[in-house]
Amino acid sequence: MRNLYKLINFEFRLVYKLVLLISLLLISGQNILLFIVTKDYSEGRYIPFEKLVSISGIPVVFYLCFVLILAVCVYSVVSNYTSSKSIYTLMTIPDSRLSIFLSKVISGFIYFIMLIAAQLLSIFLGYLLFSTSFVITGSNGTFVYEKPVNGLFLAFVRSDFLRLLFPLSGESFISTVSIWVSILLGIFFVSFCILSRKYITIIFPLVNILLVIFVINYRSITVVEGRNQNLYLYSIILAALCVFYVYQSVKWIKNSAVLG
Repeated sequence: MRNLYKLINFEFRLVYKLVLLISLLLISGQNILLFIVTKDYSEGRYIPFEKLVSISGIPVVFYLCFVLILAVCVYSVVSNYTSSKSIYTLMTIPDSRLSIFLSKVISGFIYFIMLIAAQLLSIFLGYLLFSTSFVITGSNGTFVYEKPVNGLFLAFVRSDFLRLLFPLSGESFISTVSIWVSILLGIFFVSFCILSRKYITIIFPLVNILLVIFVINYRSITVVEGRNQNLYLYSIILAALCVFYVYQSVKWIKNSAVLG
């Protein structure tokens, strides 16, 4: 366990500044987009915050930053097998080779949690600074601007993007976790596929991505139509893929297949 902690610390210290930069890029980029959108509307025109989230391009910024996080995860793997070949040094540590894989995966999850935290902070900051207000005519004829009650909570309920990141039910939470975990493990799996020249196995992450796209669309459709979602089956399939990714990746590392 102590060696695993040292490996995680090594992985995190290698790129944490880059992850912080990506998180800062997300917060600043999203709020700049919110500012650009809201300044085009006349004062007093109320727009639900979930609509501002959608039309401003906030989801696009998040997905771009998520791709950058995935690129960091790929770099953490590839860098060990190129240039200085630091993987040989890591394998001399008196611990199982499973620890090498776990250190990279756990670090990847930490990077993603940092991105999610930045996204939550960005939403709160954006709502505080750029959410629009109702116009109410006072008894003396003056105009009073008031923000809607529970406007931020309603945005989390109504926005497909926010519901995906911050689900409001147990079933949706399990689905969301299975989606993000499968993608993160999948990108590590793809890295080991390429390094071990097992290109045919990339078909599994491709199926994973298609299933994720289907589940996201299915969740949006069922919410709009008011139908039961029944997401557990898809979560089980994604979980099975995650188990396969871990098993096969560790097997390749133990057999030194990725050294070639």
